[in-house]
Amino acid sequence: MAALDYYKVNCPVQTPFKCGNKSIEDKIVGTLPYELLLLRRCHTYEIKYNGVTVGYYMVGLKQFDLDQFPEPIEDHVVNNFKDLYTLHIEYIAVGTSYQRKGIGSSVLKKIIRDTEKISEILPLRLITMDALKEYVEWYQQFHFKSCGEESDNSAVELMYLDLVPNSDIQKLEMLYQ
Repeated sequence: MAALDYYKVNCPVQTPFKCGNKSIEDKIVGTLPYELLLLRRCHTYEIKYNGVTVGYYMVGLKQFDLDQFPEPIEDHVVNNFKDLYTLHIEYIAVGTSYQRKGIGSSVLKKIIRDTEKISEILPLRLITMDALKEYVEWYQQFHFKSCGEESDNSAVELMYLDLVPNSDIQKLEMLYQ
C-alpha cells in the first residue's frame, strides 16, 4: 500500500461520505468540522490514498477527572492535579469500500506516534476515545484499555492509551516507598 496523505479540513465538507455509521457520517459532511476548526476545539483530517478520499478522523483535547480511570492512573494524584487533558479521538472513519485494508490501523498508528511526539513538549498523558463496542477488541490490539461503558451512551466504551512509560511509573512509585 502506498503512503496515506493527511489534510486538515479547512472548509465545509460537501462531498457525501459513507463509512457505515450514520452518526459519524453526519459529523463529517457539512459545516461542523469547519466550525470546530475555527473555534480551535477539534481538528478534522481528510485521509487520501492515491489522491482519493478514503476517510476522515477528528481529534481534540478533552478534560477528565482522574477518578474516571482505573489504577495506576487514578492512583497518582499530585497536589491539586486531580484532572487531566487528553488527546481525544472523536472518530476514525474509513469509507466502506476501503475498509479492511489496513487504513484504520495506519491512521491510529499515526495518531499515536504524533501524540507521543507532542507529549514530549506538552503535558498529554493519555489518548482517549469513546469506542463503539464492536471495535473495543480492535483498539485493544493497539494497547488501549477500557474504562467501561459511557454513562450517557451504552453503545460505546471509554478507552484510553497511557503515554507514560512503565519505567516512569516505577520511578514514581519508588519515590513513595
